[in-house]
Amino acid sequence: MLRYQTVSKINLALEITGILPDGRHSLETWFQAIDYGDTLEVESADDLTLVCDDQNLGPQEGNLAWKAADLLRRSSGTAKGARLRLFKKVPYGAGLGGGSGDAAAVLVACNRLWELDWEPERLEELGKALGADVPFLVRGGAAWATGAGDVLSACPGLDPATEILIATPPVPVPTGWAYKTWDELHPSPLKESDVLTNFPALHSREFFRLEEIRDRLQNSFEEVVYPRFPEVERVRREMLEAGAAAALLSGSGSSVFGLFPSREVPAGILGDWDRAGVRWRWCRSAKGPLAI
Repeated sequence: MLRYQTVSKINLALEITGILPDGRHSLETWFQAIDYGDTLEVESADDLTLVCDDQNLGPQEGNLAWKAADLLRRSSGTAKGARLRLFKKVPYGAGLGGGSGDAAAVLVACNRLWELDWEPERLEELGKALGADVPFLVRGGAAWATGAGDVLSACPGLDPATEILIATPPVPVPTGWAYKTWDELHPSPLKESDVLTNFPALHSREFFRLEEIRDRLQNSFEEVVYPRFPEVERVRREMLEAGAAAALLSGSGSSVFGLFPSREVPAGILGDWDRAGVRWRWCRSAKGPLAI
């Protein structure tokens, strides 16, 4: 049996730049993988099955992890099967790519289990059919992404010593609603960007320290999410009041992340979040899915 720790992501920057020919939105986004993940167990079997400890995720055929294994099996032509067990920790629908991280880990794990020996780049390419975040979460680390967020270029990420506080308020922010509302505010989204375009790639360095990026982080979704979901904006404001060098919405939310030099924050904020049902976790930057 193989066991993997999945990874999730935050968007250090995200700008919607237009509409692609297939109708999806084109993006420029700066991905950073974080060590906030689920636990995946994979073992050989005659068929392909998935068991998840969170029954709210529905039937296995609708789960991205099962779809990833099924896609890899069909694409490789193998007749082998797998029994997948998924133990959830990352909130779903929270802007962290938790489901995509599960799918990425399944691709990596089943590639090993079935002895396919596919290169990571081939798994990334296959992952595009599962979702825009999947190729990055196969890769991990940090990347600059264009297209629908699935065209990746290597770039520096956060200083490994940076402490990342993730907080997810108990309110869902539907991604479809976020895009639709943004479109209504920006009927002609094609524009030039002098803030994000190739920003990380312009710097030849190993990583970015807090003081080097705090004024460069932004997210197009903030202008639509905060007015509709003030509790999300409140969490971001509380992070800044607690000493975050920067705080930002991740993806379309509802998760917010704060970047801190240490894990020393006023004790009251975490207790207040617990009472309000805000899920929080300290994280650091991460590479791809990790065998454990």
